[in-house]
Amino acid sequence: MLVLGAILLAAAPMFLRRPDWAVFAFAFLLILHVNLVISTEHGIGLADPLLFGAMLGLVAVYPSLYGDTGRGSGRFLSACALWLVAVLNSYLWSTAAGVSVATLRQFLPNILYALMLFLLITDRARLMAALSGLVAATTLLSLLTTVQVSLGNVDFNFFGFAQGGIDHIADQVDAIRPAGPLQDPNYYCQLLIPGFALALGTALEGSTARLRLASLAATVLIVVAIMLTASRGGMLAAAVATFSLLFVHRKFHYSAAVVVPVLALLYLVPSYSDRVTSAATAFLALASGQNANETSVSGRLAEMQAAAILFAEHPLAGIGYGMFESRYQDISANYDIVLRGQDRSAHSLYLETAAEQGIVGLAALLFLIGASLRAVQLSLRRATKHADSALMNTLWAMGAAAVGLFVSSLFLHDAYAQHFWLVIALLFATERATKTTLIRLNADGYR
Repeated sequence: MLVLGAILLAAAPMFLRRPDWAVFAFAFLLILHVNLVISTEHGIGLADPLLFGAMLGLVAVYPSLYGDTGRGSGRFLSACALWLVAVLNSYLWSTAAGVSVATLRQFLPNILYALMLFLLITDRARLMAALSGLVAATTLLSLLTTVQVSLGNVDFNFFGFAQGGIDHIADQVDAIRPAGPLQDPNYYCQLLIPGFALALGTALEGSTARLRLASLAATVLIVVAIMLTASRGGMLAAAVATFSLLFVHRKFHYSAAVVVPVLALLYLVPSYSDRVTSAATAFLALASGQNANETSVSGRLAEMQAAAILFAEHPLAGIGYGMFESRYQDISANYDIVLRGQDRSAHSLYLETAAEQGIVGLAALLFLIGASLRAVQLSLRRATKHADSALMNTLWAMGAAAVGLFVSSLFLHDAYAQHFWLVIALLFATERATKTTLIRLNADGYR
């Protein structure tokens, strides 16, 4: 904690002189989940106030130093306000209002961090700096993961940034499943997806050979980390992001360069191959009307089914924000769903939102996602109009990152939502940054 405080204090003069460095640093720290690691791994609860206070201070002083304004903030603020209204609406119908309030109180820092990062990004340079911070943090986490698994030592977790343990993979196979700064390999894999898409986009269309080579190295390292998590949903999301980029850049002939390394990794990491095979077998069994023997598959389907039932029973406002876990066992018993012996989450952001907040909350979430993609689309149109090829390629990569993130949310709820909301903020910030930059374009010739 003292180290973080000393670093922020020492960096304050530099952050005041170079806003792009400040944005890079905060994006880097937040994707690393420094606040979470300090509070959970080291038991110090002041990380969030310190980090948030530093960001808020810069948001407060930059208008006088650099003329920052609220121009271009309407879409993001409106989407967040609508989301919050939907949450509060479900709170009114909650059977345990205290649980809903406590859940919202724990969740709000995710939105506040996203808001601060969004407000700090006012132009093209700051946007690029934030994205560079995201990729740098993702690459560092992937490196720590690779080293940890290569050494086969889970006892030393690099001060909390390379957590993990021996976990069941499939059948009789146990192996190390890294969790990065989080405590769940699946969410860690989701965290890696945006950085992977951005690195891959630069590797495909970077402006210089050196940049493309460095991005390719980062991409390979991140892919290795994704594979080592043994997250099937994460691998699907990475595949969707990959082929989205190949489609956009019309480089389908690069597919072999993607498929061959993946097949090699499947061969070199038998645990992952077994996990994929067991999931495929389970889904084939379900498709033929049989029971799935794969526990994780049958369990998650049961949790999703319970969420769908609760949505059907409470379609308008849901059962209340944060209430699904406490209702799962009752629903599973009443409807003869697989009993897990404990409270469970829906393992799907969309189904959990539908169950807890009803159609109002689901519509608000989809509006948030749709509006963020619309912001990227408008930014891409401006970049295309002014022939800013570097920005165009970055925006396409951001779109692929968003698609990958939203696909992974089909299989994960919002237990670790900090990186999800940070990416949402970056998507909205593209419109704000490009609009401000293009206003200045004629004055300073900046391209």
